[in-house]
Amino acid sequence: MRIKIMTKSHRWLGIILLGLVMLSSGPAAAKSTYFAEDCASCHTDDTQTCDGCHHHGGVNHQAFTDLASYLPGEDVIVSFNGGTESGWIRAILYDDQGIEIARSTGPDGEGDAGSGSTDLEFPVFLTAPAPADPGFYTWAVSWFGSFDGSLVHGESAAVETNVFEVSEPTSDLTSISLNAPANGTTPGSAPTFSWTPDGGVDNAYSVELYLAPSGPLWSTYNNQGILIRETSWTLPDTLWNFIPSGSTIRWRVKGADLAQNPISIITSDQTWTFFKP
Repeated sequence: MRIKIMTKSHRWLGIILLGLVMLSSGPAAAKSTYFAEDCASCHTDDTQTCDGCHHHGGVNHQAFTDLASYLPGEDVIVSFNGGTESGWIRAILYDDQGIEIARSTGPDGEGDAGSGSTDLEFPVFLTAPAPADPGFYTWAVSWFGSFDGSLVHGESAAVETNVFEVSEPTSDLTSISLNAPANGTTPGSAPTFSWTPDGGVDNAYSVELYLAPSGPLWSTYNNQGILIRETSWTLPDTLWNFIPSGSTIRWRVKGADLAQNPISIITSDQTWTFFKP
């Protein structure tokens, strides 16, 4: 009699355990083929990803700025981490007003285009200029991808960064340091130039380009009358296309604090080059 009761107990325990195993293992097995079955028909040139699926990538998010304080217009680099597996993701950076200011995605805007680039995997880094007005700010980042069980794409709940400060420049503009494109690089398209001043209150800049080694010189201010008020400027495609292929271009930045009297023109500490293939 005692043996029969124990047998029934073990039988029910075995059924319960089997059910738990089936519940826990079923979705995991399905997820291993999720990309191939539900995503690959659209992402035809993208490598397989697990973190691009909400189940794996839309969780455990954290976002931090690289510094606690910035000057107006200085690059703010936000690291965004999370996920439980691997593979490329897409992420969106929002300012304190909820406006998109940067996005991490592949060259076609949909995936990694078969590159397998780890730059598109957690952690990803998103860059945008600091606000122009001094104060304390919090930005937010959201993961964007495919939600489980459907082909619907959307964003996870945005996770906030730490609070960072934008401080009023208190020193005079005496130096300008070039940031990008790095010296000697070969950009594949019209580059964005960026730089960092050491001070100033009401700064304006001009980017100067000339064919190496000595000219002719072209200037955003002298040739187009443009005063750049940010610390970055993107070369228009029309000018990029005008540069002959196989050319080495030298570039530098000039700036001035318009609040100074008299105004003093400052030339960047470096003159860098890039090559147009």
